[in-house]
Amino acid sequence: MFPASSVESPPAESSGLLLPLACLPVPAACFELADNPRLLSANSCFHAWFGLADQPQPRLGCWLERTYPNADYRGRVLQQWRSAASQARAGGVGSLRCRLLNAENAPLEVLLQIACHQEMLVVVFQDLTARSQAEAELEEARATLAEAALAITEAIPVGTYTMVMPPDRPVAYFSFLSERFLEISGLDRARARQNPLEVFACVHPDDYDEWLRINAEAFAGRRPFKGECRVVVRGETRWISAESVPRDLPDGSTVWEGVLIDISERVKVQQQLQESEQRLRRLLDNLPIPVTTGRLSEAGEVYSALFCNRRFEETLGYSQADLEDLDGWLARAYPDPGYRAVVQQRWGEALAEAASSGRAVTAGEFRLRCADGRDLDVLISAATIDDFVAATLVDLSERKRDERALAEARLRERRLEEQQRQRLEQKLRTSLAAAAVAHEINQPLSAILLQAHLARDGLLRAGDPCSQADLAELAALLEAQVGEAERVVRVVEKMRSLLRNVNTDPQPVDLANVVESALLFQRNKLEASGVELLCGGVERPCPILGDSDQLQVAIANLLRNALEALESVPPGQRRLAVNLERGEQKVALSVADSGTGFGAGVLEALPLTTTKPDGTGLGLFVVQTTAENHGGSLRFDRCPQLGGARVRLELPSPPPQVAAGSG
Repeated sequence: MFPASSVESPPAESSGLLLPLACLPVPAACFELADNPRLLSANSCFHAWFGLADQPQPRLGCWLERTYPNADYRGRVLQQWRSAASQARAGGVGSLRCRLLNAENAPLEVLLQIACHQEMLVVVFQDLTARSQAEAELEEARATLAEAALAITEAIPVGTYTMVMPPDRPVAYFSFLSERFLEISGLDRARARQNPLEVFACVHPDDYDEWLRINAEAFAGRRPFKGECRVVVRGETRWISAESVPRDLPDGSTVWEGVLIDISERVKVQQQLQESEQRLRRLLDNLPIPVTTGRLSEAGEVYSALFCNRRFEETLGYSQADLEDLDGWLARAYPDPGYRAVVQQRWGEALAEAASSGRAVTAGEFRLRCADGRDLDVLISAATIDDFVAATLVDLSERKRDERALAEARLRERRLEEQQRQRLEQKLRTSLAAAAVAHEINQPLSAILLQAHLARDGLLRAGDPCSQADLAELAALLEAQVGEAERVVRVVEKMRSLLRNVNTDPQPVDLANVVESALLFQRNKLEASGVELLCGGVERPCPILGDSDQLQVAIANLLRNALEALESVPPGQRRLAVNLERGEQKVALSVADSGTGFGAGVLEALPLTTTKPDGTGLGLFVVQTTAENHGGSLRFDRCPQLGGARVRLELPSPPPQVAAGSG
């Protein structure tokens, strides 16, 4: 492959290198020091690569013609060889990297390292073909990855950027800006790279100084950067958020790789939430009752207070700052440790029950100590939503005081009523006793008076043969009896008048309620006697003007008389009917029974008579007197439905204003 004239015998000096070169696992050869040197010797690897075992000592130029077919490239390689050989002659190691063809004309990427030894150039060849291919593939992969990364970077909905701070420059510059970054900021790529401060031109004037300051601090301290500000892009104000992390480079530079996000919608939502929260706070502040809110732990316990309205502060004297230390506030609001433990236990149970049932927290009454030392009775109601609890407090102190005052007033009223009842009973007993005496005395006295009148009249008409003196004396005696009898009658009438004029204090009274009370008083006797009670009209109010005590005594007498009349009736047939009728002019209460009724001649003698063997007739007389005292009347007849006696107590209807007030 080389001309015969180019092959010369190897010099003797090279023979000492043959053994070391032969042991090398890479191609190695010795060339003479000349402009176009001869190949003095080579190892087997060299000959295997280039197939020169049958070509002793070819010249470099001839060898290069075979291994570098391209003349231009061969010229460049030869020039690099001479430069490397000069470096080797100077005592160094020259090297060059080139491509050549092996014995099979396969291209190789090789590295030639050249050293000078005893006026010879020792050259070692390293095969870089595989490594070069790997490097090419790696470079291609890197390029592909870079393209993919760039595509991903451009595709994400946030802007990305890279800023570099060189060690010798006071201002950082943009080394990369994504299209989304330019879109969000409204910047021009070329102008932003030329002048990094151009990025600040779009910042809202009100945020400019602060934005510039936090950027300068991040650059000066080489710290991570994070911030939000407003920008004006094409006349529209928007919100952005920028965040980047610094990274040191080998050359001493610092690079910040970050993102730029348009947060206008988020800020808008936040502002709407803030406005909604402010409206809610204003609403809660203007509620007429104290309100407080708090957070619930996973265990369902209140662990922090979030808000209390103005009414809460005004009523209890505690502010939001007081509630931040929840345990301290509880100790002030419930100073008694035992009661505080009870309150916390009740709250815990109520919250747990609400969480398990999904209903509102059961309201409870508590005694709470205000900031100024006052104790208030409050009704606390609450509702939970997720980990949020809202509680309302209703001050019950005034109501409690009113209830206590009302209870005391009712107690005083009951005492007065009891005193009045006792006085009335005493008066009634006295009146009844007087009535009884008057009733018992009146009948014989009336008879005496009648007989005396008859005797006097008879004697005067008969004209018996008595002396005038006897007749005068008898007449005088009879006149005396008549006078005494008339005096007794006058006394009896005065006693009856006294009974009729028992003081009655007319007040609005629910007659239906009085009837119910009288029936309730007789309930045990009704049940024991097996009496069937039939009621009508007593289920709704029946207002009148009257004395409830007198009315109750009168109605009790009517019921007692009816029950006594039913004692002779066989069980199972005993029925008692009580009916209350309302009219425009009068109100009528009728009490009827299924007894034997009134006998012949009894109705005419009522109410001053009785059908009972041991009766006095005073019961109906009391009812009659009560009716008269109330401007009413008492009527007696037989009940067509039950067949027994019926007593009808009629009373005047109340004035319109009393009737209207009863509803």
